[in-house]
Amino acid sequence: MTQQALVIGAGVAGPVAAMALQKAGVDAVVYEAHPEPADNVGAFLTLQANGVKALRAIDAEHVVTGLGFPTPVMRFRSGTGKPLGELNLAATERDGTVSVTLRRADLYRGLCDEALRRGIRIEHARRLVNARSVPGGVEAEFSDGSKVTGDLLVGADGVRSRVRRII
Repeated sequence: MTQQALVIGAGVAGPVAAMALQKAGVDAVVYEAHPEPADNVGAFLTLQANGVKALRAIDAEHVVTGLGFPTPVMRFRSGTGKPLGELNLAATERDGTVSVTLRRADLYRGLCDEALRRGIRIEHARRLVNARSVPGGVEAEFSDGSKVTGDLLVGADGVRSRVRRII
């Protein structure tokens, strides 16, 4: 029998976690508190080379291909243009993988689309309010009163993680 994971949070981390679990043979459903997808949230971010390699490990590197631009080096300047420093973002990657700068919204949309393409369900308007151990796994309770059970609970719900506070 296949294990079932309850992934809380459908930002960037949730769909990636669900795809990684699926690759490991675990079914996952992603539950997101917000009622709508976050298609236009955020500005730019730099996905470090190890993040690109993590996407490669779950056969999802293509999601970022063409969305941004390679960023092997970041240069910092003052408001007057004076050089302040430089950070080499590819120095430790022997295989040539470099960081990529892209819009957060594009990364989010691409990862959600890829998860959906792989048959992973993403349910919106499912705000986690409680979780508890039950025989054989975990039960998650949502603000609408509904409950789901699974074998494991994965918190991918950000810096102010509800999962972390509950457990």
